[in-house]
This record gives sequence, C-alpha cells and structure tokens, in this order.
Amino acid sequence: NDGMAAEYEAFRTIAQGLTPPLLAIPGNHDDRAAFRAGVGLMLAVAPQDPAPEAPCDWQAQIGGLTLFGLDTSVPHAPHGALAPAQLAWLDGALGAGSGPVIVFTHHPPFDTGITHMDRSRLGEGEALLTLLARHERVQLVASGHVHRLIEARCRPPAVIAPAPAHAVWLETARDGPPAYAFEPGAVLLHRWDAARAMLVTQLSPIAVPDGPHLFPLPPPPGGIPPG
Repeated sequence: NDGMAAEYEAFRTIAQGLTPPLLAIPGNHDDRAAFRAGVGLMLAVAPQDPAPEAPCDWQAQIGGLTLFGLDTSVPHAPHGALAPAQLAWLDGALGAGSGPVIVFTHHPPFDTGITHMDRSRLGEGEALLTLLARHERVQLVASGHVHRLIEARCRPPAVIAPAPAHAVWLETARDGPPAYAFEPGAVLLHRWDAARAMLVTQLSPIAVPDGPHLFPLPPPPGGIPPG
C-alpha cells in the first residue's frame, strides 16, 4: 500500500508457494524501484527496460496467449499515464507477432461513472484503445484500480477486476464523495479456449468456500430399482 520494502518482502513470502508463473505490473501505490527490488526477482519475465525508474513493461507467452503488461503508474500520483515510447513499443510488438493477446494495465482506459475514480484513470486511455483496435489479435484489456467488476463493450473489450481488499463505493452521483466498502473480495480468472478461439472470464471469490458439495446423481433410466 505504501511502496515500502517490508511490504514487498511480505508479498514475496506469501507468494513463494505459487505454482503458476508470476507476472505483475505496478499500481498507483507502488514505488517502481522498490517494486523491481522486491518483486522483480520473482517475475517470470524481465521488464523491457532494466533501469530502476523505467516503466516495468513486459511481454510474455503463456500457452497459446501472448500477454502484455503496461506500467501505467505515475510516481507519487494516483492517476495513470503511458509515455509515447511505451505506446510505440506496444504497437510494434503487436504488429510483429501473431495469435491472441491480453493487455494488462493498472489504470483503466475508460470512464466508469464513478467520478472521483475517473479523475485518476489512464490519461492516454483513448489513445491506447485506438491503438489496440488496429490489432485484431487483442482479445481483452484487463485493468484494476477501481476495485469493482466493470465491463466496457468497446473494441477491444475492456474489464476492471474486483479486488481482494476493499471495494470502491458505487457512487454514481456526479462529484460524489470518495468512499469504500468491505464487499466480498474476488479476482477474475481468464481462460483461453484455443479450440473455439474464445476467451472465457469468470469471477472467483477469494473467501474459503463452503464446499464442494456433490450434486445428487440422477436416477438411472427406468427409475430406481426395487430393494
């Protein structure tokens, strides 16, 4: 939450047992240099630019998917931004490859209707969506920051994931006060169905569920045998 070395160390301790490769991008509470030092050793791919203060952008191949992580963080500020060099790198990499793509950003590239959060969205959101619309291989733009599940049916489609922590209060009144609530934490799980060339996304609560409880088996054809 504060970009402190002890916080990253706590994260590394928790995440050491993860089996899937770890891919992460900074958010507005992160410190880039501390993020690289604290999380960088665990990342499955190295950022494009090794400089400590450079954006932590990366490209990764997971199965049949190509994933791009864009660092939209602005040091010591809540809003998001993308430099022209970041957009140019993404455009070139998308044009040079093939196959389905998901692009990850912390700050969403669209307005949500929650005024105080829209003030701190990605400033170059329209430029990013315009760029991605030129590349039909992009299946989704996945973001965070707003701590609420919100979808935008644009091209490409865009989605904001919920959070494992608090949720931003759903305040649709113009200039409503910033607020939060302790709603059930959740994450999004994305699955690429290669046979159907389809991206399937589901909401997964992080609370330990009461289950699984097996459904009762249907009776055999002809009904239940006597005895």
